[in-house]
Amino acid sequence: MSVNPLVLAETGKIVNELIVTYGKYKEIQEKEQTERIRIRATLLALTKKIEAETQSFTFYLGKRFEERHRIYDIAEEMMQYGMREKDSDMIHAATALIKSTYSQDPLNGNPLLKIEDIN
Repeated sequence: MSVNPLVLAETGKIVNELIVTYGKYKEIQEKEQTERIRIRATLLALTKKIEAETQSFTFYLGKRFEERHRIYDIAEEMMQYGMREKDSDMIHAATALIKSTYSQDPLNGNPLLKIEDIN
């Protein structure tokens, strides 16, 4: 039983091509696996950063609104005192304090927000 040399040569080419193709496949598979790992690590780092900034921002907002609440309480006490004592200057000062506090952006001064973030 003899094998046709053309068939044998063609089979050799096919086997060689198969080996080369399989090698390329394994190389691409490894690159894609590495890329997936890199992407996951990047996403995890970004997620942790966002979580930390969210926690920091929430803390900032809490403190900022506590401060505003305290200022409104002071203004209310000033207003009540001014009405009780019939002191129009005190009433005017309380009103000015309320207007000033109300007109201030509570997010102003937050280091996490940049000007371009707001617009």
